[in-house]
Formats: sequence, structure tokens, C-alpha cells
Amino acid sequence: MTGSNSESGQTSGQGFGIVGASLSAFAWGASGVFAKAISLGGLTVVAYRFWMSTIVFFAFMALTNRLPNRQAYRAALPGAVALAVDVVLFFSAVKLTTVANATVVASLQPLLMMALGIRLLGETVRRSQVGLALVALAGVAILVYGSTGSPEWSLSGDLLAVGALLAWTAYMFFSKSSQSRVSPLEYTAITGLASALLATVLAFVFGQDMSWPDNRDWLLLGAMAFGSGMFAHLMMNWALTRIPVWLGSTMTLVIPAAATTMAWLWLGESVSMVQLGGIGLSLAALAGLMLSRLPGRERTLTISQ
Repeated sequence: MTGSNSESGQTSGQGFGIVGASLSAFAWGASGVFAKAISLGGLTVVAYRFWMSTIVFFAFMALTNRLPNRQAYRAALPGAVALAVDVVLFFSAVKLTTVANATVVASLQPLLMMALGIRLLGETVRRSQVGLALVALAGVAILVYGSTGSPEWSLSGDLLAVGALLAWTAYMFFSKSSQSRVSPLEYTAITGLASALLATVLAFVFGQDMSWPDNRDWLLLGAMAFGSGMFAHLMMNWALTRIPVWLGSTMTLVIPAAATTMAWLWLGESVSMVQLGGIGLSLAALAGLMLSRLPGRERTLTISQ
């Protein structure tokens, strides 16, 4: 009975983790759309967004006597640097290229997490999963090809998105590996502080306008700070205490579909049938990887003993 109850509890915990990761991904899908609609530069957007959420986090922790200690800062430092680099590159990318391109490139993260699992965690991957990964890459290639003629597309923006993908993968890996040493609340606050500091410094270095935003921009910045920022990051860090990091990263497949749809509805970004086909192919392949992790199915990744 005890073993059965324990197994049931683990399944329930993983279910809650999947829901939490999905909600985070949906909120992150909106962040690129908000950033593109704001009249400020990409670095300025990141700075304001993270200062707003970070101040709230640290104020809450101060009121509840839960301020991070030196050990928590050391544990969160690698993830903090990775997130800071990611957000700076990503929000600069969406200012230059299409929201669809930036978010779909970011959705390749599960493939990189798979590679990290093989190299660093001794995990193994079936040939069928490698095939699905290649199909997903083909879908992204089709998406990028389909947008090259659109007025919103930019090669430099796509390259920034690739850099953001690498940094985001590192952030997710460090988020999982640091859990035994720092709480999700502390980790989210510390990584947000690092992002705010880096974005502020770079905004001044590159001469971006840091003047007071207008009312419309404040509204969008608030939605980013407390929706796609505070809620999404805290929820994902909480979810990663219940599910494998590979599965958490796979749930971010919600991001490109949500972002592309919202960019089409609210920003009027053009989306061709070729792009839609590329998105569909990529998401279908990556979803196949995720489904193999469900209970009762053959596992996608197994730890070598």
C-alpha cells in the first residue's frame, strides 16, 4: 500500500508540474508580443520589466523575513547570469525579427536539453527520438524560410534568437541543478535581479532611451513584469521541483503557437501558410517527444545505471 500511495503521489505531483509548466509557457508566449508593442528599446523593456518584479519579490521576502543568504546567491549565480543573457538577447531579437521566428527558435530548447542529458547526466535517447528531433529542426528551417520575405524579418534578429536559445537552455539546466540549495522564490528573485542589472547597464552603454514610459507602455510593462515575468518564472521554477527538466523544457512548446497567434491577432504580423506548416511540423515532432514521457508509455530518456 505504501508503495502504491507513493507512486500515486509522484504521478499527481508530475501532473501538477506539467500544468504549472504549461501555464508558464503560455504566459511567456505573450511576452514577445508585449515587448514588440512597447515603444521602448529591447534593453529598456527588459530593465523596466525586471526591476518591477524584482522590487516586489524582495519587498515580499523582507516583510516575511525570507531574504536570501550568501549561500542562496552563490547557488543561483549561474542561472542568474544565463537568464540575464537570455532576456537581453531575446527581447532585442523580437524588436528586429518576427515574434514567430524568435519564439519558435526558442522552442528548440528541448533538443538541447536532450543533448545535455546525454553528455552530462548519462542519459540515453532512442533512434526514433533522434528522428523526431531532426523533423523538428526541419520544421523550424521551413518557418524561417517562409518569413524571409516578410517586412518584419531580420537575419540579425534571428541570430540573436539563437543566442537566446543557448542561454535559455543553460538557465533551465541550472534551475534544476540548484534546487537543493535555493528555494524557487529565492531563485526567481535573484535571477530577476541579475537580469535587471545587466539590462540597465547595457541600455546605458548602447544609448537606449531610459526615459519615463507613457501610460500605455506602463500597462504593457506591468503585464510583462507580473504575468510573463513574475508568475511565469516562479511557476516554472516550482514545476521543476516536480518534473524532470527535460519535460519542463518540452512544455515550452506552447510558446510559439501562443506567440504567433497573439502576434497575428494584436500586432497584425503576417503569417504565411509556409510558416504555419513549419510551425505545425516542428510542434508535432516535439510533441511526439513529450508524449513518450507520459505514464504507461516507453520513456523518452532513461538514466544509465
